[in-house]
Amino acid sequence: MKFVRRNMEGSVFMLNLLRFRDIADYTSYPELTPNEPISGAEAFDRYIKHALPFLHESEGEIVFMGNDIGLRPLKILACSP
Repeated sequence: MKFVRRNMEGSVFMLNLLRFRDIADYTSYPELTPNEPISGAEAFDRYIKHALPFLHESEGEIVFMGNDIGLRPLKILACSP
């Protein structure tokens, strides 16, 4: 909360560098497990589709989303409020 209380002006960007499992792990949330196994990248895409309306509601947006940079399946996600 200290960050919010600083009365900073301007945009805040959040950068996530994400690496995914070959098969998504749903052991912590078995009720979300799909009928057929999916990759971690596919699970992340499903999450983004679900979370995007909430991001937009808070006046945020995805300003960049990229893919693999040669290491493993990877997504680069930048958000702006």
